[in-house]
Amino acid sequence: MGMIYKWSIDIYGIDANLAGRELERIQTERGTIEPKVIIEEARPNNSLFHKVFEWDDVKAAESYRVEQAKELVRKLVVVTTQDTSDKGIETRAYVSVKSEEFGKKPSYIAISRAMSDDDLRKQILQQAINELENFKRKYSNLVEFKKIFEIIDEIAV
Repeated sequence: MGMIYKWSIDIYGIDANLAGRELERIQTERGTIEPKVIIEEARPNNSLFHKVFEWDDVKAAESYRVEQAKELVRKLVVVTTQDTSDKGIETRAYVSVKSEEFGKKPSYIAISRAMSDDDLRKQILQQAINELENFKRKYSNLVEFKKIFEIIDEIAV
């Protein structure tokens, strides 16, 4: 039985089966699939993956800095403690939301502000449910997580 590939989200404009076979080829030839190897393989203009990447270094650098900025915000946490002996609970300091206030484009705001606004709180809860469902899809073949998947199903209703 052969593998059939599909994109979870098709944003590349490349046939998923061709992409899957190309990654299989890379793994066979190189023993592993690493991002740097994929970029190396994509450099030639006639490469299947060439159009996936931004080859203008100025644009690519700016795009990378945007990703670094997002990572910076995503990695910052606040620690809430009950008293000085308490180790505390870590929570993301900022969350990404879409709001009329920001022109409906994703923006980061303090988690405390998001959780105190009904609409933004619903967005955060929906994001959490989506992440749980993605976790379930990603690991659906692991029977060890069956009970966790059942709980996700209960929450996601």
